Amino acid sequence: MALKQTRQLFLTPLLIALILQVTSSCATLSKEQLKSIETFSTACDNFSLYPSLLFTEIADVRLERGKFYAASLNDAQNRIDELNALHKAHEQDLLLAAKYDASLKILQSYSNALNLLVSDNRSKTRGTEFRSLGRTLDSLIIEVNTLKIFTDALPTGIAKSAATIVAYGAENLLKVKQHRLTRAFVSEADTLIQVLVTSLVQTLQDPKVAVMIENEKSALPANYKSFLLSRENTPVDPQFDNQYLELLDRCEQFTYSRGYTTSAAKRLAKTHRELALSLKKGKNIGELIAQLSKLIADIEMLQKQYNKIISLT
Repeated sequence: MALKQTRQLFLTPLLIALILQVTSSCATLSKEQLKSIETFSTACDNFSLYPSLLFTEIADVRLERGKFYAASLNDAQNRIDELNALHKAHEQDLLLAAKYDASLKILQSYSNALNLLVSDNRSKTRGTEFRSLGRTLDSLIIEVNTLKIFTDALPTGIAKSAATIVAYGAENLLKVKQHRLTRAFVSEADTLIQVLVTSLVQTLQDPKVAVMIENEKSALPANYKSFLLSRENTPVDPQFDNQYLELLDRCEQFTYSRGYTTSAAKRLAKTHRELALSLKKGKNIGELIAQLSKLIADIEMLQKQYNKIISLT
């Protein structure tokens, strides 16, 4: 769907009113629906930890294998120049990872909004807190769009819509209205989640990322060979062999990390679509629960993958 079309899906006051009217006969969410929202919220928050870690890991390995090449240079100035270049490149690589962190904070903020909507807290300031979360979401979206991380800009308007949604309920969001508003908010946010995750998947599947991974796999042996050749007449401490093997293992994990992250991202988008349909249309919750189970399994694979990487460092 074109970006212009997706932006039109954000709720107008009239559309919100229609949603509230349609759902008035079944306004209270079931225990299964509430549990599903809580489960998705947790999964969303957990997933947001991982995509940028792939780029951070690539950056760290690039720095370490570059040190082998720098150590092979006998001229002092050449070595200093190479180390300075490595330092500058590492900063740029980490900046890229930080940009993805900024985009994934959107998922964390959205998770917080969902938790607020379905919580049992009866605070009279809940409406104000919800509007504040809407403004936070918009600020993060604007920041990401300014950074131009993705080809398509992410749709804004959450803050205005959050204020409009709360206008249909009381500040303390009484239970029935709270559940109606949850339906409306999840339905509206689906546009944002789909565009964000689609853009993330496109980035992960970009051939440039594959080239980046393959470059590290091939450059590491070449750099270590340069290091060894510079010390042909000097015994090499076995610790350098161990360091090389550790970096080799980390390089081998790049492809798996990329694959698991992509799979989990796609599952997250699909699960949110099922969540929105379940809440808005009263669709059978069985498919939603099935998708949630698969999403949790995907995220568990991500957790195991990065636990494995941590054990290598």
